[in-house]
Amino acid sequence: KNIILPLEGDLPVNKIRVAVYLAKQFNSSIHLLSLESINGRDDLSGMKKAFRVLKENTDVPLVCTTLTGHSLSRSSFQYAQTIPSGLIVLSPGAETLLPGSMSNLFKRFTQSVLRTGDRGKVPVITI
Repeated sequence: KNIILPLEGDLPVNKIRVAVYLAKQFNSSIHLLSLESINGRDDLSGMKKAFRVLKENTDVPLVCTTLTGHSLSRSSFQYAQTIPSGLIVLSPGAETLLPGSMSNLFKRFTQSVLRTGDRGKVPVITI
């Protein structure tokens, strides 16, 4: 099965490390996901950074996909339903510690993903 890794602008090192470990243990590929545009601007930097780091340091099969929509969480779940998905990896612990409005943004993203239980045939792990 595939491991889904939704990414925004940053490079979530712990989330990537866990995804790589699990991909190697279960002979899985990692699907890096990002929205085509976030708030009207193209923001694929997180996915590009993660792809570069993973390609240079692992032999795990990678798939990069840009999604449409306004919600990375909703689009990620929809994508996960179209392929044999085994897991979605999130990292709300570290992200929710960010100060100010960034903290609220990541909390809303995580809560949005976890609230989609009716779509949630794919397990979610939070790192």
